[in-house]
Amino acid sequence: MLLRVTPGMALQAGDELRTDARSTAVVSFFSGARAYVQPNSQVQLGSLLVYLGEVLVKARGYFRVDTKYATAASEGTEYLVRVDPGERLQVTVAEDRVSLSSPNLAWPKKSLGVGQTARLSGPDLLDIGLAAPGEVEAIRNRIDSLDQIVPSYAGIGTALLVGAAITAGAVAIGSQSHNEREHDRRRRTPDRPAADDASPQDPLGPARRR
Repeated sequence: MLLRVTPGMALQAGDELRTDARSTAVVSFFSGARAYVQPNSQVQLGSLLVYLGEVLVKARGYFRVDTKYATAASEGTEYLVRVDPGERLQVTVAEDRVSLSSPNLAWPKKSLGVGQTARLSGPDLLDIGLAAPGEVEAIRNRIDSLDQIVPSYAGIGTALLVGAAITAGAVAIGSQSHNEREHDRRRRTPDRPAADDASPQDPLGPARRR
């Protein structure tokens, strides 16, 4: 089931979110963590599983981002995870520390600090070094800019919800019907703050079934 993404839309574990070249989606978790799904990305909700593309994370408690060959876990930090075609992976830390581990124990667990970047090719850890000049500040600025556009939600009654889809082109893929989702959203989420209406465009194309 392909569902039209709208500001304040509730998601559930197992749903997938795709963005096109002109879209960024902000996913707010009940814990207070946020994931900023960048253009041309595909993720699955649970913790957060990145299939392809780039995700920025802002967390103030334990939060985990999974990929096929590595898991990046934090307890309060800002960081970037990028999965490129060819199964190349990058993790860059902008605040605090991130624990990087291999699901199949191909290499020992690593701890990354501010300004450090880990690069992998498939299951192999290539290196851990310093981020490119200005990259840490750029990550922080991108997160701050998106936080100003998309308001925080108080009293979230669902485990996951999309804070907003900025510009057109994001789509959520799940098994629950559109009518059930809409009823569930109205019943379980608070009235949307007026700032939501300030999104640049009314997002997204129509839902369609596969």
